[in-house]
Amino acid sequence: MLSDNNSDIYKKLYSEKKIDKILSDASFVNKILLFEKKLLKANYQLKNIPHQAYKNIIKAINACDFQANQLQEDLEYSGIITINVLNKIKKNINKNYMPFLHYGATSQDAIDTAMVLQIKEARSLLTNNLKKICAKLFSLVKNNTNTFTVARTRNKIATLTTFGYKASNWLLPILRNLERLNKVYDSGLLAVQLGGPIGDLSSFNYKGNLIKKKLAAFLGLEFDNFNWQNQRDRIIEFCNILSMITGSIGKVAKDFLVLSQDEISEIQFNKSGMSSSMRHKNNPIIAELLVALSKLNANRLSMMHETLMHKNERDGVSWIVEWNTLYSMLRLTSASLSHFNKCISSLKLNKDNMKKNIDNTYGLVMSDFYYKELLKKYSASKLDKIFPSFIDKALKEKKDLLDILNSYLGKNLNINKGTFLSQYTKSNNDLIKSIQKKFSHIL
Repeated sequence: MLSDNNSDIYKKLYSEKKIDKILSDASFVNKILLFEKKLLKANYQLKNIPHQAYKNIIKAINACDFQANQLQEDLEYSGIITINVLNKIKKNINKNYMPFLHYGATSQDAIDTAMVLQIKEARSLLTNNLKKICAKLFSLVKNNTNTFTVARTRNKIATLTTFGYKASNWLLPILRNLERLNKVYDSGLLAVQLGGPIGDLSSFNYKGNLIKKKLAAFLGLEFDNFNWQNQRDRIIEFCNILSMITGSIGKVAKDFLVLSQDEISEIQFNKSGMSSSMRHKNNPIIAELLVALSKLNANRLSMMHETLMHKNERDGVSWIVEWNTLYSMLRLTSASLSHFNKCISSLKLNKDNMKKNIDNTYGLVMSDFYYKELLKKYSASKLDKIFPSFIDKALKEKKDLLDILNSYLGKNLNINKGTFLSQYTKSNNDLIKSIQKKFSHIL
C-alpha cells in the first residue's frame, strides 16, 4: 500500500525493516501484477481469453516499471491505484486485446488479494519473533523458581512470590496469542478475493468458481465458494489478535517500568536511555516504547472495528480506513515484537534488591501464611481482634512479624517459614511442567 508516513526520523520506533519490506509500495504493486498475471492464466486455461491475448498481455505486464509518483497521480479522484496500474499496462498491449486485461475482475479483487498475500508473507516474521520471545520468557520462568520477590496488587505490596511465577504471567498470554494467531491464519484469513464488480462472479461466463479455484492455487491462497469483499470480519479478527499481542507485551513493559524504578530497582536494563541534563539517569526508554506501541495499536483497533460496517456491496469509506489502519497495525506489532526481543535480552535481575525489598516489609509479606498457621490454634474471631496490632508493632518497632508473634503468643507456635518457601518452590516447578506440557509444540 502507498506509504502514509514519509518521516524516517522515528521509523525505527514504529516499524521494523523486515515488515517494511513486506508492506512496501514495490511489494504491493508486484502482488497486484502477480494477481493480474495469474488471473490471465486462469482465464486463458478456461478459454475465456485467446492464447495470443494472454501472451501479449503477459509480455506487457512484464515490461512495466512502476514509480510511486506515477501511481499517485489523481489518486484523490480515482481512489484506487489499480486504475493507474492498468492504464500503464494498456500502453504496451495490442488494442485488440485490451478487453482481456483484468478480465472479469474488479479493483477490489486485485487490491484485497495483494493485501492477503502481504499478510501471508508476514506470518513467519510474526510467529518467529513470538517464538523467540516465548523461549526467553520461559527461560526466566525456569531459572527463577527460587528467586523470591514481592508481589504487588492494587499498587501496594501484597504477598511473597517468585520472579519465576511473575514471569509465567508474562509468558502465558503470549503463548496463547501465538496459538490465536496461527488459528486465525488457518481459518480462512488467506482466502483469495475474486468476485467481479459486485462479488457474484457473474462476469466470468458461469466459470467463476473454476477460475477462482485456479487463481487460488496459482497464488498459494485458500479457496472457498463465498466472496468476502464486504465481509471484513476475518481481517478484523486478525487485527484484534495483533492488538492483543502488543497489549500483552505492553503489560510486561508496564511491570518492567515499576520494577526498574529507583525506589524498587529489582530489574535494570543493560542498555538504557540517558538524560541530556541529568547525568545520573538511566531511562527505561524501550519499556516506555512498548507501552506506547500497545496504546497506539489499541487505538487503531477501534478504527478497524468501524470497518465492519461495510455498506452494501462495496464501501469506499470503510475500505480507505482499513488500508491505513491495517498496515499501521502490522508495522506497530512487528516493531513491538522486535523491541521486546531486545528488551528481554537486555534485562538484568537485581536479586539482592528483591531480598532487600522483602526484608523491608518486616515479614508482613508473609502475614497471610502466618495467619493461616495461627488458625490451627486460635479462632478466627480472636485472631481478627489481635492480629492487626501485631502488624502495627512490626512496622512501628521495625521487627519481623514472626518475632512479634513468637514474643506475644509464645515460641511454641512452630511456624516454619522454610516449609512454606519449599512448598512454593514445588508449586513453581509444577507450574513449569504444566506449561511445558500444554505448550510443548511451541517451546
